[in-house]
Amino acid sequence: MIDETTPPSDAFEAPSAVRRIFRWRDLGRFRKRESKVKPLRTFANELACREVRTRRLVHCHGVFDLLHIGHIRHLKEARRLGDHLVVTITPDHFVDKGPHRPAFDAKTRAEALAALECVDTVCINETPTAVEAIRLLKPAVFMKGMVAGSGPRDRSNAIEQEHEAITKVGGRLVLTDTELHSASALINRHTEVFDRETRDFLAATRLETSADALVEALKQLRNVRVRVVGSERVARVLETLSDDVALVPAEEVDECGLVIVAERDAHLLEPAERRALRRSARVLAVDIEGSDAIAVDGWHDVEPHLLICDEPLGSAVASWFDKTIALRTSGVVVVRDRVRSARVDVPPLPVNPVNAKDDVGAREAFVAFASAATAVGLGAREVGFLGNVARSAARTVDADCVPEPNSIFRQIDSLLK
Repeated sequence: MIDETTPPSDAFEAPSAVRRIFRWRDLGRFRKRESKVKPLRTFANELACREVRTRRLVHCHGVFDLLHIGHIRHLKEARRLGDHLVVTITPDHFVDKGPHRPAFDAKTRAEALAALECVDTVCINETPTAVEAIRLLKPAVFMKGMVAGSGPRDRSNAIEQEHEAITKVGGRLVLTDTELHSASALINRHTEVFDRETRDFLAATRLETSADALVEALKQLRNVRVRVVGSERVARVLETLSDDVALVPAEEVDECGLVIVAERDAHLLEPAERRALRRSARVLAVDIEGSDAIAVDGWHDVEPHLLICDEPLGSAVASWFDKTIALRTSGVVVVRDRVRSARVDVPPLPVNPVNAKDDVGAREAFVAFASAATAVGLGAREVGFLGNVARSAARTVDADCVPEPNSIFRQIDSLLK
């Protein structure tokens, strides 16, 4: 009897022996593929232990969530720049391509990459960017992918940090000119990751605006003076967007571009304080929790630019304010714009269980970004969309954290591809 773990002595002894040959060969290929996947620090130690580094190491990094022809061309081109290609991939909990990502876990993504002949080693990274991996591996070349006409693939300053890191270890950064495809666009448009309502909403949003337009609009808040009454977390979220944010009592609000009242007892503010808030702010946003009409008592005389409240209260008072956002228990957001006579129902964005944390700070993140979007002049659809992206992102961070703006920007970019 032939042992399937060793080569048979007579390959043509019988048809069953032939089948065993192929099984053995397949097993060999599988073992070779598995041996390509290594812990990052293990591979770094292997490199460090060599007395003479005879191999020219090329390093690529990314999510590689849906392996496609653009990735393959990119990796083949990278392999030609040296004689050993290592690919590091972003771990699941740092993937911020959208609320439903990653579609495949890190082990599956690593196995897919290891199956490519041009890839010599695959490591699952330990941090959000490739900076630490570059420091550990010290490659001769770090190759970054680009989307045709769009420049570097991420919106963060990671590429500057990675450029600095590769320069420090004596290597060089290469931006591939191979035309790449967007895995996010392929997943969003050709797979059933969202329900029909969400797909239709995103399709309509793509027709009206773009990720670039929304991100640039939000960046306008950088120089806007912002004051927050009542919620420290709302202030912390807005600090990621504006350079001038302060949490202050209502009576100490001075003239500024945006005032947000996120106070459970907002209806207890004195009428004079409410009027002063309206006069002080170019945009006044008020968040009131609960559905009791007393919660908005007195605010209709002040008429905030934006009122955020719960249903059914939102429907009852929509005609009082410039914009009203009603938060439903289903997660759907109803944005009514009295000035533009517009109403938009914004479906919730799901959170991948891989990244989901406690639902702490989600409302505050929504309030902060919806208010910011209102302050920079965006319409009902954009206000609701940005608020929901921030709310979804907040559900993926720990209770004492706030979502990073670059992470939200990348999710905006991914969802609108």
